[in-house]
Amino acid sequence: MRHPFKRDRTAAAIAAAFLLFVLGFVAPRTASASPMTFSVVGTGGSSPALPPVSDSPFWWIDSSGGSTGAAVAPFGFDLFQGPGINGIPDGVTGSLLTSSAFTLSDGETLNVALTLLSTVSMNFDALGFAVLLEDSTVKAILANSRPDGIGHFGDLAHPKEVDFNGPGPDVAFKATPGTINSTFQLGSRTYGQSGIIFSCQSIVCETSILSSITPGAGTYQLLFGTYSFGSTSALAVTDVSTSVPEPATIVLLAVPVAFLFTRRRLA
Repeated sequence: MRHPFKRDRTAAAIAAAFLLFVLGFVAPRTASASPMTFSVVGTGGSSPALPPVSDSPFWWIDSSGGSTGAAVAPFGFDLFQGPGINGIPDGVTGSLLTSSAFTLSDGETLNVALTLLSTVSMNFDALGFAVLLEDSTVKAILANSRPDGIGHFGDLAHPKEVDFNGPGPDVAFKATPGTINSTFQLGSRTYGQSGIIFSCQSIVCETSILSSITPGAGTYQLLFGTYSFGSTSALAVTDVSTSVPEPATIVLLAVPVAFLFTRRRLA
């Protein structure tokens, strides 16, 4: 006769192995969307870690690059909500940052973290944007606002048609405007200057943005831009990663299934 304790241990081991097998498939996975490289049109490049911006190396561009809206037009980026009002307005210049192509699988989520910066507070005439490209055409807008988080040029009354186009319902989006509490150099520009009226240490001059999208299997690129009528703005890409969300319902089902399997073996 088989010893009952041995039978108990065998059933428990099988149940544990089954649970680990299930969890091995559903555990969240996070990986970089690399190998990814970037190319700059205008002013920008890679930067070592700069604590006011990022604790890790990052890529950046600023609006001093002199690139016109013509550089954005081929991608089909529509800045404004109004019909027939397309592209970047005349007289607004800046820089673009384009990633190399990368692939995503079904169910894989792309996560992009970026920070919009301004050299002066109340920067009414600048913007930064991030879009996901597929076949060199805009698939989704991931971010589109001024460095202070406002979605239109100027602060005067205006028709809604000239509000910026924002992320769609398929994009999980979080924007956190804030002050710049320390002075630092990025490229040839200084941010967070103190000792002036409306200093960035007391007025909103930056917005941190986190956007996520699950666009389906395909080959994609990222396009970032920052443009301004005059005062300098910047955009820093602080993180790009992909993840497979944990299917919580499968995990919850796995535990009772394993338990019932054990009970059946012990009966």
